[in-house]
Amino acid sequence: MSEKALRVLVLTTSVPNLRVSTIGQSFSCCPPNLSWEWAEAVALGSAGVEIVVGPVRHAIPQDHTDIVYASSQNLAIAARHAADALGVPWVCRVIVPPAPQDGPAQNEQDEALVALLDTAAAVVFPSDWLCDAWASRLVGVRAGRRVVPHGIAAPQEVQDRRSGALFIGWLTERKRVDVAIRACHKAGIVLTVVGDGPERRALVRLAAELDADVRFTGIVDEDAKAIHLGRNAFYVSAAEEEYFGIPVGEALAAGCRVLPRWLPALLSVWSGSGVEWWDTEEALVALLRMRRTAGSGAGASWLAAHGYDLPAVGRQLAEVLRDVVT
Repeated sequence: MSEKALRVLVLTTSVPNLRVSTIGQSFSCCPPNLSWEWAEAVALGSAGVEIVVGPVRHAIPQDHTDIVYASSQNLAIAARHAADALGVPWVCRVIVPPAPQDGPAQNEQDEALVALLDTAAAVVFPSDWLCDAWASRLVGVRAGRRVVPHGIAAPQEVQDRRSGALFIGWLTERKRVDVAIRACHKAGIVLTVVGDGPERRALVRLAAELDADVRFTGIVDEDAKAIHLGRNAFYVSAAEEEYFGIPVGEALAAGCRVLPRWLPALLSVWSGSGVEWWDTEEALVALLRMRRTAGSGAGASWLAAHGYDLPAVGRQLAEVLRDVVT
């Protein structure tokens, strides 16, 4: 099968108003935490394969499709259903680790996912750490396993920036944005919080109690997110759970100094990239008080050299899919 003949049905959750699209079209309605799905689908299409993209609720099987690709494990059921209807193989990207052994309810969900993955042709993980985390659960599963990082879009140029700090993400307890608020306040740095979630009200109250200079933007589109990345000097994350950290890569590409909490999963992805790690709130404050600037273009160069840029990721995903159907 020639490369141009490969036709892929890509299932995503990040295109809420789209039934079917082809490469060359763009949409600005993606939820900000899921826009990577659409970006990777477009990158896959740019790598020499024909793609048909749709959200799960419009995942109508398409004739003459060679393979189905699920952008995350959340779409595994829909991907298998579409693949069975078409009589073609399917591939799934898994982006979270299995549950701890002491979580029975989540273990049941993991067991159901493992049973699904046993029918897949391949499983794609964004990091070696996640691949290793699943190894013991996937014993006996026939699907091949590949590691392809998430794609990171680099800006056309790195802007001059102020001295502020930025956080991007859903405002949940495990993100520990309260730590970032206190640390930035102690260091005398303005913090912009991009995103929304159940902890927002408590975080706004904390900022008011501290009289901290914190700006809550709510959910923004990709263009506004890029502006925030371009104008802030620091990207700060105090999250206690992260498994790849796409905003870490976006901040590196935009030329920020990136200061995430030390986590083994993140270290496995971003070691050597110029990220500066910390493990206590006091250590984060000390890093923020060092008013160093990031090397211009260094983050984007590292991402490209390590195959994290979107064109490289598209080529890697296309190779996985071609290997399955040839």
